Amino acid sequence: MNDRPYLACLDLDFEWTAPQLKEFLRLWGLGFKLADIAKELNRDPDEVALLIIDLGRKGKLGHYPRHRKRPKPYKKIDVQKLHQLYLNPSLSMTQIAKHFGAGRRRCYQIITRERLKEPEKWPARKEERSK
Repeated sequence: MNDRPYLACLDLDFEWTAPQLKEFLRLWGLGFKLADIAKELNRDPDEVALLIIDLGRKGKLGHYPRHRKRPKPYKKIDVQKLHQLYLNPSLSMTQIAKHFGAGRRRCYQIITRERLKEPEKWPARKEERSK
């Protein structure tokens, strides 16, 4: 080693955007584990750990809700495949959700988001409700 000072963690990204911070705080408040938060935010777990340390030292984190049942992270859903299945009128939303191993609500969230972007691509469906 030379006489230059050693700078630790130069390979990590310490920058967090406002939407990333908001999503981190939401996941933290729901009781997600550090590794699951890192997956959801597509970040290195060490970056999330350092954010937790930073926010905790500044008193901006709040308590980790250990008493709650931790929800599982969202399943990743291929939007193109979802669109394909959505346009098939013979499939119910429950069947579509089962295809992805996700819940109907998660599929509806993605469809609503995509419909806002491209309404003509995602026409409304008439679902028969089971009694």
